[in-house]
Amino acid sequence: EKLAAVLCDGSFRPGQLAEMIEKQQIFIMTSLPGLIDNVLAAATVSPMAVSKDGYWADHWTYYMDLIETYLKIYPDQEEKFLYDEELPYYFSSRVVRPRAQKYVLSTSFNGKWYHVRQLNPSFEDSSRRKRMRHYVSNYSGWFRTEAHYHHNKRGTIVKSSPIA
Repeated sequence: EKLAAVLCDGSFRPGQLAEMIEKQQIFIMTSLPGLIDNVLAAATVSPMAVSKDGYWADHWTYYMDLIETYLKIYPDQEEKFLYDEELPYYFSSRVVRPRAQKYVLSTSFNGKWYHVRQLNPSFEDSSRRKRMRHYVSNYSGWFRTEAHYHHNKRGTIVKSSPIA
């Protein structure tokens, strides 16, 4: 019953599912890898990201690399992909600091040269985290899929075609 509630109420990673089964000592009638394989075969993929101070998913060149690679593999799908598909806008509780707050000029290890470094480029925005908490599952305590996407004033997930 607990397992069904989690599986039917939002996103999860395979490792989270395995950990929950072990911690809550849920009896399963198959091997754990077998169960995970079966669950994943029936699951819907929902891209998620965990952000901190590293890579940001809105890097234009990264997106262009992904699109170009996809179109090299599926050139006949270009029009459909660019105009007909609707993709959601990712929402993060982290915010990028203005350039003046994240770049510093520091000396090299030998003190002869200067170089620009980016330090603490982002921070956790408590108001964004609060907004995400509206989408926490009552069963698992995890964020539901909707928490990771922008919503309009009506509460609908914001989407657009890649060409938009």
